[in-house]
Amino acid sequence: MKPSISIIVPIYNAEKHLHRCIDSILDQTFKGFELIIVNDGSNDSSGKISDAYALKDSRIKVIHKNNGGASSARNAGLEAAEGDYIGFVDADDWIEPDMYSAMHNKAQEYDLDLVLSDYRRVTAEHTFTVTQPIREGFYDKEALSNEYYHCLLMREDVDYPPTISNWACLFRMKLLRDNSIWYDTQTKYNEDFLFGAKAAYHAASFYYLKNHFNYNFALNLESTTNVYNSDKWLINLHVYEEAKAYFGAATDYDFSDQLKTVIIFFAFNAINEVAKSDFNYFQRYKEIKAILNHHYLVEAFKSFTLPEVGYKFKIILLWYKYKLALLTTLKSYLK
Repeated sequence: MKPSISIIVPIYNAEKHLHRCIDSILDQTFKGFELIIVNDGSNDSSGKISDAYALKDSRIKVIHKNNGGASSARNAGLEAAEGDYIGFVDADDWIEPDMYSAMHNKAQEYDLDLVLSDYRRVTAEHTFTVTQPIREGFYDKEALSNEYYHCLLMREDVDYPPTISNWACLFRMKLLRDNSIWYDTQTKYNEDFLFGAKAAYHAASFYYLKNHFNYNFALNLESTTNVYNSDKWLINLHVYEEAKAYFGAATDYDFSDQLKTVIIFFAFNAINEVAKSDFNYFQRYKEIKAILNHHYLVEAFKSFTLPEVGYKFKIILLWYKYKLALLTTLKSYLK
């Protein structure tokens, strides 16, 4: 029988948490799914663990491939998927038993292209619930344009848009395939950003399940988001250029202000990356000065209106606007 949902789990050396992840999927109250585990060249026991699960449950497919990164692994899962809807779960996370029943019920009730849920952010010491600054409920195409597109690429408070968390979404397969929406294999950071934005832009129907905290996002201090990555700024520039080419050409909505906010956020993101490095002061200063003087950022600040954010963040934005690399470098040493 054809599955209603294809759940894709990309894995790379995930043996520590893989049982918890897979068990949480198999414990779903919604049973009409296939689980596609994409082993992206792991050199630990992740592949063997996945194969053992597949022997016990016919709904599980395991794809073994050479290491190509999360985007490549998710694309491999998308190519193999047979479901009407697509969900993603990261290997070190886990989901609540009714996650996909709640999302699928709404998808069927409203014939949806896209469903978004809330999630929990879990650390060793604390658990935080995360909601989005949009109203709950159903959106048709007109409502998406009027109420959602203003934060499609970036929120006004210079933060990620609602669909950045692709794993908190349920995507209609037809939406993705009709609009050739795939993950960009040239990037290993912010790969969810363009995928989610494109899906929300092309969606004709959307539902936000506000205060449904069904996904548990585990903060891993050893992940690529929490250690220094020397190529972060260059990859962020690539993602920005892709966003500018795609959404800058839109004729039904003006995304120009959001694109300015995107590059400002990416600069903030890259400077935070420098703060994780073991560079000395002069190395940090050189890196930060190059970011602040980049022509994309300089151009964005020419007509950028400071948002309603806390005064500390406003001060930082002003430092960026006026290319105050000295103060920004000193700030990078503060925890």
